[in-house]
Amino acid sequence: MIKYILYLWQLPQNIIGLIIVLITKAHSMTHVNLGIKYYYSNKCSIQISLGYYIILSEVKNSVILRHEYGHQLQSMYLGPFYIIILLLLIISNSYKNLTHKDINWYYNLPLEKWADKLGNISRR
Repeated sequence: MIKYILYLWQLPQNIIGLIIVLITKAHSMTHVNLGIKYYYSNKCSIQISLGYYIILSEVKNSVILRHEYGHQLQSMYLGPFYIIILLLLIISNSYKNLTHKDINWYYNLPLEKWADKLGNISRR
């Protein structure tokens, strides 16, 4: 029952995530060591967490997955308000790409630091 309530709490991002999973024909997978469920598709070039759905184009290492899991937890905590966070992250990522900012600049943003903390990641 709680699973369904949580799905509804995150409904806006769950709808977007489900659409991306269906369009890209992503396959459900579970990381062996971490036990985190995610969706893999080589038809997209994104790493994104949208409610219940962590969508990855590749899993280079567990840090990416744990970071996206941190965003998944943010979504669980904030529910429909996570869409605001998502928009801020998309704008920040676009700014980083357009201005060729260092990746460390991006991961030092408060929302990214919070995702790292929730995913138990320490960047030095």
